[in-house]
Amino acid sequence: KAAKGAASKPLDHLSALLPVYVELLGRLAAAGAEWVQVDEPVLALDLDAAVYQPLFARAYGALAGVAGLKLLLTSYFDRLGDNLAWAAALPVHGIHLDLVRGAADLDAAATAIPSDKVISAGLINGRNIWKADLAKQLAVLHKLVDARRGAAAVWVSSSCSLLHSPHSLRPEAGHLDDETLGWLSFAEEKIAEVVVLAAAVATPDAVRAQLERNAAQAASRRQSERITRPAVQQRLAGLDRSAYERKAPFAERQRGQRAALNLPLFPTTTIGSFPQTAEVRKARAQFRKGALSKQAYDEFLDAETRKCIEWQDEVGLDVLVHGEFERTDMVEFFGEHLEGFVFTKKGWVQSYGSRC
Repeated sequence: KAAKGAASKPLDHLSALLPVYVELLGRLAAAGAEWVQVDEPVLALDLDAAVYQPLFARAYGALAGVAGLKLLLTSYFDRLGDNLAWAAALPVHGIHLDLVRGAADLDAAATAIPSDKVISAGLINGRNIWKADLAKQLAVLHKLVDARRGAAAVWVSSSCSLLHSPHSLRPEAGHLDDETLGWLSFAEEKIAEVVVLAAAVATPDAVRAQLERNAAQAASRRQSERITRPAVQQRLAGLDRSAYERKAPFAERQRGQRAALNLPLFPTTTIGSFPQTAEVRKARAQFRKGALSKQAYDEFLDAETRKCIEWQDEVGLDVLVHGEFERTDMVEFFGEHLEGFVFTKKGWVQSYGSRC
């Protein structure tokens, strides 16, 4: 990053950085690495080819000089589009394509990427929690393999890093119902999908049972009324224009609110929830473990709520809140009271790069 007030831009430092990357790649080669993946998500942006093409050519010309090392140029989150032609000409040994978000590149990539380069096909979505429709993705894979004249020239992969998915469905067994589990795929399960998809080209009979089970699960999700409710769709289709219009203009509603609430000109309140203290967390943990009865837990919450309201009244707030001491996560708690939502037990994803 440039120093505060400096006029330089990151690309101004490319020449200084390249020798460092060459040294790093050399160390990896010396340590026995055969392939190194180099991520270039910038290729999914609309780039000015007159600016970026010569910079990429210079950079990868230098990186390709490391003996005994193969480079996999990796882009994701969208198609390469206009960048495909010149990216395909770079001196690398393979190119990874996000064929979930960038499926429109398939035909052009099969032609533009030279036959001596491996294509890594990102066919399993790394950014969602649903099982892939393997039959649909297998058709894409066969098309690519046929165009490349053999499976050896095509790798199967996830569309992007799996850090965007929760880790594993294993902790959810016994917590989520079997139907829901059959629709979901977290990082471990996505790896298994990659394996099945690759095997479906090389040894289809060996994974026939997995493919049939996947097809049944995909059909289940498409047809389930837990996903699509005809009655709800009919109600939505039956709404007329009046359903989207207020029954009274704002000025009239405002007068009614003022009369009903009788608040001062600048009322004071809080944002809603009060701190989840150590005592609140302890009581909740004891309740979940069965060490505290529901009656005792409810009485504890009532007492905390009473103290919260008394404090607000004492300090003179105009609009009081009850503190939300019974609430867990601010999304989970409300979602659990709504139809159409299920909640995992350990479905954590990476947050801010340092926690889950």
